[in-house]
Amino acid sequence: MNPALRRVGVALLLGAAPGTPAAPGGAAVQPPLTLERTNNWLVIRGARLPGGELRVNYLEAYCRAGSTDADWTGHTVIPHRTETLARSPDGRILKLRCTLADGVTVNHRIEAKADEIDFQLTAHNPGTVRSEAHWAQACPRLGAFTGVGENGASIDDYLPKCFVFVGGKLQRMPTPDWATEARYTPGQVWCPARVPRTDVNPRPLNPRVPDNGLIGCYSGDESLVWATAWEPYQELFQGVARCLHSDFRLGGLEPGGTRRIRGKMYIVPSDTDALLKRYAADFPEHFGGVPPAAAAAATDEARRRMAAAVALSPLGRTNAVPSAPSPAAAREPVRLARAAKAAEVDGRSFDLVVVGGTPGGVACAVRAAREGCSALLVQHNGHIGGMMANGLMQWDALYGGPRAPLFTELLGVIERHTIRTFGEGSRDHQTMRFTHEHYPIGWVEPHVAEREFNRLVAAETGVTLLLGHHPVAADRDGARLRGVTLRATGGRDEIRVRGAMFADATYEGDLLPLARVPYRVGREARDEFGEPHAGKVFCAIDHRPAAGVVREGLNIRSYGSRQGSVDPTSPFTADGAVQAYNFRFCTTCDPSNRVPFPKPANYRREEYVDYGRKSIASNAGPNRKSHVNSPILPGENHGYPEADWAGREPIIRRHLDFALGLMWFLQNDESVPAAQRAEHRRWGLPADEFPDNGHLPYEMYVREARRITARRMFTEHDGSLAPGLGRTPVHPDSVAITDWYMDSHSCTTDSRPGYRYDGKLILTEESRPAQVPYRTLLPQGVDNLLVPVCMGATHVAWGSVRLEPVWMQTGEAAGFAAALAKREGTVPGRLDPDLLVRTLAGRRHVVSFFNDVHPLGPEPWIPAAQVLATRGFFHDYNARMDEPLKAATARAWADALAEIRAGRSDPNAVALTVAAAESTGAILEAEAFATLFPGADAAAPGPVLRRDAVLRIGASLGLR
Repeated sequence: MNPALRRVGVALLLGAAPGTPAAPGGAAVQPPLTLERTNNWLVIRGARLPGGELRVNYLEAYCRAGSTDADWTGHTVIPHRTETLARSPDGRILKLRCTLADGVTVNHRIEAKADEIDFQLTAHNPGTVRSEAHWAQACPRLGAFTGVGENGASIDDYLPKCFVFVGGKLQRMPTPDWATEARYTPGQVWCPARVPRTDVNPRPLNPRVPDNGLIGCYSGDESLVWATAWEPYQELFQGVARCLHSDFRLGGLEPGGTRRIRGKMYIVPSDTDALLKRYAADFPEHFGGVPPAAAAAATDEARRRMAAAVALSPLGRTNAVPSAPSPAAAREPVRLARAAKAAEVDGRSFDLVVVGGTPGGVACAVRAAREGCSALLVQHNGHIGGMMANGLMQWDALYGGPRAPLFTELLGVIERHTIRTFGEGSRDHQTMRFTHEHYPIGWVEPHVAEREFNRLVAAETGVTLLLGHHPVAADRDGARLRGVTLRATGGRDEIRVRGAMFADATYEGDLLPLARVPYRVGREARDEFGEPHAGKVFCAIDHRPAAGVVREGLNIRSYGSRQGSVDPTSPFTADGAVQAYNFRFCTTCDPSNRVPFPKPANYRREEYVDYGRKSIASNAGPNRKSHVNSPILPGENHGYPEADWAGREPIIRRHLDFALGLMWFLQNDESVPAAQRAEHRRWGLPADEFPDNGHLPYEMYVREARRITARRMFTEHDGSLAPGLGRTPVHPDSVAITDWYMDSHSCTTDSRPGYRYDGKLILTEESRPAQVPYRTLLPQGVDNLLVPVCMGATHVAWGSVRLEPVWMQTGEAAGFAAALAKREGTVPGRLDPDLLVRTLAGRRHVVSFFNDVHPLGPEPWIPAAQVLATRGFFHDYNARMDEPLKAATARAWADALAEIRAGRSDPNAVALTVAAAESTGAILEAEAFATLFPGADAAAPGPVLRRDAVLRIGASLGLR
């Protein structure tokens, strides 16, 4: 491919707006196209168009579902009328409104540019019943464009000029497997995989699934290409009126429902590689099937470079030379930290008592100890490391960069172990390293995770580890906890410990009720915080990528599914339902390490015949291992959060037996096709994992239990873009970031027609990286208790904080807070949050997400940028430190600095002011900067770069 074209394609895929291309030889560009509406015709005029114009029947029809074998006029077509609302004087913008017979309105904004027509549609159903309109077709007449005229001898004479993408390449028509039989002939329909084939046009249906949503044709002399695409699209169509169209999909709007639709018609020079790149930039969500090779390569390369720029464990593709593996590395003992005996701990006092040996609890205790605190770390069973040591195996994240010192240190140790064991650059090393160049973005074997968490604890003399104990009582004196009573798990023996500070880092929040702090279990109602997805909600899932992440140029991984429609008649009420739990078995396909799944004694075949989640191996991890995430039991876990450990045991056993029964069913039941059974039998339990527990995890995956009612609740709004900003709301006390989307597994097995799930959320398009306020870690009423795991988040927002990388961040932040409170002679609930944020940023602990900042880079302005981002100095995720500072932005920053010094800053108001300032063009000169910031050092003449301004502003605030 031409290198210049590749550069253009990459720029487009990174979000650059497609401009008007220069004519060959530097000639003047073509004047823009113009639009006119005559009766039901949209007329596109332009000097380059054959005959000077192209006519589109706009819109030919709005159509019902179930049309493939139905009468066109008697069933398919829904009557509508179209009115012209406005036309710009230059003829470039046209606004229309369609009103359907059932009351649905569709507003159209159509804009003509130099070489494309842009369509932006908003469909709304103001009625009380669901609309039957599922799709609509705009029908361009292309006889003149293809050079055959409108009245040739054959209605198929234009076909050789037409193309569609099937089988991984451009195919001229008639394509292979051309269909000829249908209710009405001739013609041809291509149906994407996600659209029911019974819903499409009653013309011949091609058996091929199109690779993408682009359809087009060449001009008569083949110097031009016309092509069109819509999102969402219903089908691609070639018709008897010498037409081609991509029909857009409405999907049957629910009462009160609104859907935004967009489309393009391209009229460009005959360079299909360039067209594909442009199409991929405009419609990245269309590449869930077999993408055009050029566009896919450009997309992957652009995003790989972005990911590699911040990757915690980068690996150059050309210089990764495998080294000789060391089998001895795999034989290192797992339990490296010495556990104290109960008698050694009984009656002692500690600066910090951490309950819960989860990754967040380990990070909290280790950080506090490193900063001078004595810490007791208590775990209810004999193993620390939480779910990372119990079969989760992957670091659930979409951002593969550094986020907190201990997290970085831990992953570095794991990576060095992998290199020693399997060799640098090996397949296992490539798989486990932490970077969002791939997904999952990082792996670890369970026994390796447990060993490395042990290593962190063992290295700190200030940490005392107590295993096999859980809290059963707490001594509270006003706003402070004084001590806790710990009972041996499965026994009756009890001990008591005292503490200046406490942290609940359990998955269950077991210290919360004992400390008598307010907490919640289950779902909030929609109206409590105004969260669109709160409460009991019936949903569908759309198994397509989160295109917005790519479109916005976010430097995180784009997840492969997104939220489908939500039933607007859902109750949206509060209840006690939490999302489903399961056992995350670690599995292996290595025959030398494989142990068969045992058949549970109470196996019941009927439970699995119609069960919808049937899989054993999920993804491919290191050392020929994988994990299982299929056997969930929505609703059967609702009694778990508030139960004691004795009451939890039957729930745990039920989940374990069900999971083992599903494995047995998939490997042995004759209703499973033989080929699938054979594939499932390749997998078993690894002999080198959980050897003292029948090779089964020590813990069940408890995704959600208690959550504190914190001093500030983290809600769906905090995880969504703030109005007027290119980032989520700003919090001046941010101590961590989220990068995963707000999600939830099903909460019950309830469903409704068209809505399979109760409570299953995959809010990939709605969620964006967020700041986590320190106040979410602080319960109401108690000043010396930190809650870095069961923090203050609503059920919906919980989905973006319930990940181990986030909890390691909040856990370490809690450890820093405890150490600072000790140093300052106060308690965490009264600690100056500004001191904490500055401390975290100074230690390269990420408190705000940026696309273009490597948190561990050498640049001296990085801590200042992190802190200023919590004060509203950046309105989006791009720091753009090498760009000149705009004058209006400098004034906004100067005003914000004055407000900070006066103690009355409103970070979100600052961010809105900065957003408005960034739309201006004037660049700030050094002399003006010195006037705005008199305390700053003198600058050299010329424009001031943003990095220099941030560094100087940071210095004036004492940030280093």
